[in-house]
Amino acid sequence: MMSSLELRFVGLAFEQFLEHAAKYNDEGKKMEAAVLTSAVLEDTVKRICRKNAIDAADKTLDALISTLKAKGVLGKVKAERLRSYATLRNKAFHADWDAFDARDLRQMIEGWQELLDTHFASGKSA
Repeated sequence: MMSSLELRFVGLAFEQFLEHAAKYNDEGKKMEAAVLTSAVLEDTVKRICRKNAIDAADKTLDALISTLKAKGVLGKVKAERLRSYATLRNKAFHADWDAFDARDLRQMIEGWQELLDTHFASGKSA
């Protein structure tokens, strides 16, 4: 039960990060939006792994996404979307600001919101 409560509280905190990111993005502050959204990415994937009894220690984000897909937690399309978000995150973390735009960020924010809703609010799988 504690694990379930933790996931719900973390999901709420991450939703607030994403709300701030969406606001920044709407205001034309793509750097701020990208950093906030990116901060949610890896931690969310690791928590989904733990929720599904998948060891997330010392594994790359791509390996974790592949494991979630192999275990049926994520479908093929959702796994590919997560990989594209990871690419955008890498661009943001390396200050490659011209590699993406506000629409890319909007899709990433909406995708993360869907992932949070699916895995932390309702408890369903993707």
